[in-house]
Amino acid sequence: MTPAVPIAGSGGSRRATSADVARAIGVSRATVSYVLNNRTDKAISEQTRQRVLAKAAELGHVPDASARALRKGRSTVVLGLVPGFTVGTIFDEMLEHMSRHVADAGYALLLFPMPAAPDAVQALQELSQHLHPAVVAVLGGAFDAETIRDLGDVVNSSIVSDADIIDHVAIGRLQGEYLIERGHTRIAFASTASVLLHPIAAQRAAGVASACASAGLAHVDGATVSDDVASTTALIHRWLADDVTAIACYNDDIAIRVMLAMHELGLTDGKDLSLIGVDNSPLSQLGITTVAADPSEVGRLVADRVLRKLGDRVEIPFTGDVMQVVPRRSA
Repeated sequence: MTPAVPIAGSGGSRRATSADVARAIGVSRATVSYVLNNRTDKAISEQTRQRVLAKAAELGHVPDASARALRKGRSTVVLGLVPGFTVGTIFDEMLEHMSRHVADAGYALLLFPMPAAPDAVQALQELSQHLHPAVVAVLGGAFDAETIRDLGDVVNSSIVSDADIIDHVAIGRLQGEYLIERGHTRIAFASTASVLLHPIAAQRAAGVASACASAGLAHVDGATVSDDVASTTALIHRWLADDVTAIACYNDDIAIRVMLAMHELGLTDGKDLSLIGVDNSPLSQLGITTVAADPSEVGRLVADRVLRKLGDRVEIPFTGDVMQVVPRRSA
């Protein structure tokens, strides 16, 4: 929150207004409004524009949200629906960048943790009685197309999704293709024990299976990796008995668990079994090959999609090339 500052003649400290900015530098309030709202249709000299911006920053002037909403003719809130759990490092960092981009355009990103489908629809229906956002952004790729349509039916706002930007099937396919290119013909999928993460894990597993099918390879059923080292070592014995040579893991955390269990058995990752994770988390630097995304680029793309829906941004073509493999020792 911007602190109140002493304003001459105010009899105390209060938040600076556009009138205070205008008075301080001797211009009209309309001029200040044009500059702060980036009105390109008004002839304001660059020198005046810079003076207004500098004085507004000095006085701590923050445009009033209700006034901005009246000017725009709609809410300035972008409601981001996120899964009620942590998707991963890439997603968390992407939200930070997305929030910055929409803020620069004069909107506030409000994140709301959502339960799994079908409870998500009822949760949004209840929330919409109290909040009327300009746009609803379904984030994290946790909901399928049918659920997203159902969400759109219960909210009186435009709705967008990041499903084709954070594409979990594509992530799994990239894992599978990388391992296949390195000569692996028996690839298993190591999933997470978290029930909340199962929809995302299922998409990544489907991507691995798709890569195997495209290469004419038999699909190996996935298995759940828990916190218990003994159960994970049992899984490794089963994989080796089934001639599996590589494991596509739900994320880096699962890959680390498999790697530690391998070391308990005296096995070497990257030699006895190859491993690939997702997220490029700090732990992956222990030697885990992983799938990474540029969170700043993903955040920009999602923010751009939101702002285009609001009519505040010209479309920037999406190349689809935001994910890449970071090779390390494990694969």
